Amino acid sequence: MPVFSALLISLTFQEFIVRAIVSLAILSCAMFVILSPRFKTPEKHWAFGVIGTILGYWLRP
Repeated sequence: MPVFSALLISLTFQEFIVRAIVSLAILSCAMFVILSPRFKTPEKHWAFGVIGTILGYWLRP
């Protein structure tokens, strides 16, 4: 049984790493859209919405 527990913990850690990497990739795209002068208001609204969604995902109870 201890081997199964260690495997479960490692899978949870791997899931956390994958979720963090995906979140950082999406946040970096959104920040690029917000900070770049070539994107107009509708695209920036999308980017702010994405940032809010990602923050809500990580701050949920």
